[in-house]
Amino acid sequence: MSSVVLVTGGASGIGFEICQYFLRKKDAHVVILDNNPSSGSVAVGKLTAEFSNASVSFIECNAASWPSQAAAFEQVYNQHGRIDIVFANAGISEKEPIYGADVTKLQEPSLSVVDVNVNGVIYSINLAVHYMAKNAPHLPSESSIPLRGQIICTSSCAGIYPFSTLPLYTASKHAVVGLVRSLGRPLALPKLQIQINAFAPGPIMTSFSANAEVYQNLFTTPLSTVAKALNMLMESRDVTGQVFELHGEYVTLAKPPTYQHEETGKNIEYYWSLGHI
Repeated sequence: MSSVVLVTGGASGIGFEICQYFLRKKDAHVVILDNNPSSGSVAVGKLTAEFSNASVSFIECNAASWPSQAAAFEQVYNQHGRIDIVFANAGISEKEPIYGADVTKLQEPSLSVVDVNVNGVIYSINLAVHYMAKNAPHLPSESSIPLRGQIICTSSCAGIYPFSTLPLYTASKHAVVGLVRSLGRPLALPKLQIQINAFAPGPIMTSFSANAEVYQNLFTTPLSTVAKALNMLMESRDVTGQVFELHGEYVTLAKPPTYQHEETGKNIEYYWSLGHI
């Protein structure tokens, strides 16, 4: 049975490369969710031209909107009867500092970055869990742990390190890292059996990238590293709640900070024993 894969922001950039990855495997139906119907149409055209037997479709969807995402997920589930893999990939960055371009004038900051990068990811995770919970657990040959589904969120190296140029984007990607690390444990419980991880890439130049001159002065990460990270995840389905840092040709697990005080870890374990509060 082919896997049904949803990719938010799949019409361009990393999302488009993720779609290519699964179509190369020839065992998946890929659904592109994107808010730009023109880009979506172009993406489907490119993919079907590259992969003659590609099973790919496009749904216009605003990642920052719960009704829009909910309707898209429902449409996919009604058409295919299952959702197996969800990439919460859609993301944007701010256009000006959070304190405004002119600090002498009071201006309400735009929170569109939070709406897409944080709220949108939360919506995607919520919907993914809802529909994946309907799947029967399956046992991949590479794993000893049965799964109902997989969620992968696109963070950034700015979700691990401070990135002073884009502080709001950085905060949003830190939020994604925190979500994934915190959700790994509860989603792995027997009643759900869902894997969740995050990618945290450095600068990746794609055919959709703007400001190509900027990339000439950066240590960039090739798209082949995204495929390498995906291969690792597809072959290690018992790994969950982890952040895969993508830098150059390397894929490294970015570990959470160690406890500065032993009591902190004990408190966290005590809260875990209490369940959701």
